Amino acid sequence: MIEQEDLKQIIEDEGLITWDDCDEAIVGIVSRCGIGALVLYERDKLLEVFMRKGMTHSEAEEWSN
Repeated sequence: MIEQEDLKQIIEDEGLITWDDCDEAIVGIVSRCGIGALVLYERDKLLEVFMRKGMTHSEAEEWSN
């Protein structure tokens, strides 16, 4: 398994787009045919980050979908 710091470096080197202040929810990088690489987030952790920022659970779910 790749270390979180190495993953962050790859994301930066590749110029991938990330959500601000959501690094703790990153689990990897994925690619799809015709789209290229994307940052993959763990949904539950992402919801936690959004709720710490003041969103309700419903708002966080809506924003992440």
